[in-house]
Amino acid sequence: MNLEISYRLAPSVAIRPERFGGLVYRYDNRRLYFLHSHELVEFVRELDGKRPLREALADFLRARDLPDSAQDTLIKALTQLLRLDILSPASPPTRAPDVTPTLGIASDDKTLRGTSPPYSGGRSPRAGPGSV
Repeated sequence: MNLEISYRLAPSVAIRPERFGGLVYRYDNRRLYFLHSHELVEFVRELDGKRPLREALADFLRARDLPDSAQDTLIKALTQLLRLDILSPASPPTRAPDVTPTLGIASDDKTLRGTSPPYSGGRSPRAGPGSV
């Protein structure tokens, strides 16, 4: 498990705290998993995909005054959740699509829709010699 990237709960997963820890349900394959740690359930529910895992773990352990050994236990459990597709790496920020430059023609230009009145009055003033 890479501690330098951010993770979040997979989109097809729901987690619910319970007296014994928590229930995890995957809607895509209809599987139910039991988590037997309140700390793990709490941590997974707080994963938002915005901070690297190392930073989220450090803040979580510090806020709950948990020993350093709890980090190793949490990482092992998170690795299993990642293998089961309960957690997924957060997608990187998406770039805005490139905008294709326009030709400066307004969308309400009647000539684009073929509704302009027919030209009347001889040759076009812009037409050169031999133009029809």
